[in-house]
Amino acid sequence: MSPGSREQITAHLATCPHCAGFLGGAQSVRGHLQRDRDRYLARAKQRQRPLFNDGGRHC
Repeated sequence: MSPGSREQITAHLATCPHCAGFLGGAQSVRGHLQRDRDRYLARAKQRQRPLFNDGGRHC
């Protein structure tokens, strides 16, 4: 994206409530999905069992 395009988009978002609201909603959904993913990964990590729970002794 060119600097001119970025400036034009930024100026538009500052003056268009519809587009600014859409962008805000998209960012909110993205944040929500990221938090859900982080919680899922944390739970999955807690559920992992060690292969051996005997201090490394196998016999």
